[in-house]
Amino acid sequence: MEREQASDTLRLSIASDEDILAARSQIRAAVLELGFAATDMVRIVTAVSELARNILLYAGRGELRVELISEEGREGVQITAQDEGPGIPDVAKALLDGFSTSGGLGLGLPGTRRLMDEFEIQTEVKRGTVVTVKKWLGEGTLRPERSAVSRSPILSGMAGRTLPGESATGDRSVLRVYPGGVLFAVIDGLGHGPEAAHAAGIAAGVLQGSSGTDIVELVQECHRRLQHSRGVVMTVVSIDTGEGQARWLGVGNVQGMLVHGGNNRQNSSGRVFALLRSGTVGQHLPTLTPSSIAVERGDTFVIATDGISLDFMKEHSVDQPPQLLAERILTQYGLASDDALVLVVRYMGET
Repeated sequence: MEREQASDTLRLSIASDEDILAARSQIRAAVLELGFAATDMVRIVTAVSELARNILLYAGRGELRVELISEEGREGVQITAQDEGPGIPDVAKALLDGFSTSGGLGLGLPGTRRLMDEFEIQTEVKRGTVVTVKKWLGEGTLRPERSAVSRSPILSGMAGRTLPGESATGDRSVLRVYPGGVLFAVIDGLGHGPEAAHAAGIAAGVLQGSSGTDIVELVQECHRRLQHSRGVVMTVVSIDTGEGQARWLGVGNVQGMLVHGGNNRQNSSGRVFALLRSGTVGQHLPTLTPSSIAVERGDTFVIATDGISLDFMKEHSVDQPPQLLAERILTQYGLASDDALVLVVRYMGET
């Protein structure tokens, strides 16, 4: 990866998977310096992953430009992804939920647009595409030297890859912070390819777009919306930060474990595993009865699709930063026979 920096602009060339990983690291550091909350940092890095993956898949090479910006008293970050590839023939279709052939973490252009505050796309067939996104610091957010960077109830990281030979992944993750709590999930569309990605996109849209926090009602709504699709399996978690209480449920084989930190141990290993119920959201929905468990600062959730070997649940240490842990689990336990995705969420307590 070629790296050029001038004033407040960071220019990163994208021509390989290694470039994407390096870009994530570089941009994470830049965002951390500006003082974004942990959840916004994850959103920005996820958007960067999708934009860079699109460059690599469709154009072969291109460039990311990262700029720290200030407008009307606001500070933020602007990221521009530019390539000279084939362009996008139908922008409106590309921005529809469920239409994603990026092969990244499965969010596609519509997911990238939701993650950021501002989104603009310019494209010309056979000439290339320029996507510009912006994320602003929240009102009242202080710079790192005056305020803790982590103002969110969680720290999180995710890593995923597409089954070799497929153009789209059926694995998705969702993270939504709301007043008094946080909701997160991992979704796996049945099978592989665009149809699996479409089903997973519908479920992710329900969880991300809803203002509701009841995980039973949300899964039931996913079931209704997925009636004419392949269906998905999923594990969903919500945390009430005021009560320090988590509720989670799983339908199908998206495995999850909670590793307690400190003295918050409820068994000899300090681990609790998700209780999964047989079924498929969109086809056969079992009786939904969430499990409840107390959580404390430092407790870590690890949730993975079946593209991750079950051996990940034997991990002796989850003390790494969530993003590094997610990337290590994917590298060490990812299977070549399926899409794969792992989400790591560390609870940091009420903000």
